[in-house]
Amino acid sequence: MGGPDAITAYSLEDNQLWLRHLFGLIVQTTVTIYIFLMAWTGSLLSRLTIPMIVAGSIKYAERTWTLWRASTGELRDLMLTSPDPGPNYPKLMDEYSLRKSEGFLVTIEEVNEGAQELDIITSDKDNIIKATAMFEIFKRLFADLILSFKDKEKSQHLFEDEKMSSKDAFDVVAIELGFMYDLLYTKAMVNYTRSGLVCRFTTVLLTCLALGLFSTDNLNKNEKADVCITFLLLVVAVLLEIYATFLLLCSDQTNHWLIKNKRTSILRATRCLTSLFDQKRWSGRILQYSLLSYCLEERPGFKILEKVQQMWPPRSGVQIRGFLERHHL
Repeated sequence: MGGPDAITAYSLEDNQLWLRHLFGLIVQTTVTIYIFLMAWTGSLLSRLTIPMIVAGSIKYAERTWTLWRASTGELRDLMLTSPDPGPNYPKLMDEYSLRKSEGFLVTIEEVNEGAQELDIITSDKDNIIKATAMFEIFKRLFADLILSFKDKEKSQHLFEDEKMSSKDAFDVVAIELGFMYDLLYTKAMVNYTRSGLVCRFTTVLLTCLALGLFSTDNLNKNEKADVCITFLLLVVAVLLEIYATFLLLCSDQTNHWLIKNKRTSILRATRCLTSLFDQKRWSGRILQYSLLSYCLEERPGFKILEKVQQMWPPRSGVQIRGFLERHHL
């Protein structure tokens, strides 16, 4: 089935090996079609193999396409924009001189478009909008590109804003890093495009179609163990497709699109689903050792022996606490 959406590469070097995955896609698809043709019987089971082969090929092709787009060269080409020639100063000065000679009061003023854009970003209360704007700037660093002084000023102005708390600042950075992880190691770059959504709908439809037609077939002539295993595999494939669709709807990229297009009712529903299933971001799910928590909070050993220490003389209680401190309990 081409692997899950949550992982396409385990390291950046895997993205550079997209040609190897393309070769594997061609070879495996060819071998699968050859085996399918050799085992063709004309039965319903043989016909149901066609939608599963198509769905698996689409998902495998999505993975290869994602690896290609996340490779260093392609990623740099996607981020580079057309060169800005800047204002046409000779034409500007000719127009200025002409208007001035005609008796008009003419002045030249500089319009800082970047500052206006940044004011719009900082005025938005949702951290996803701010993180997306910053991500569009700083993702160039992962393609070995150089940022301008204007980009640096935008970042400083955003985080120096008095309205932004420390919690919001860390939340913005966490969303940015999540976007970068999705870009380099998942199918997000393909899934959030129009063609990617069409592919997702097609694979879900074909898998559900195969499961439905398989359930209506007369399966008494087949081995019971084979029928159970095939049915279980199809059910698991459908459940994985539903779960992947759920993650797609509750992701930060989808929330950003809903906020941008002012789909507040759908956004409210997706956030309710996220809170219902306790969908935390990566920074809240990774097991990590907190030095501050260790220093400021009581360890389990103290809570367990708290009442026991009260039964001992004060001097003995201090000795027990010192023993726990030395052994990090």
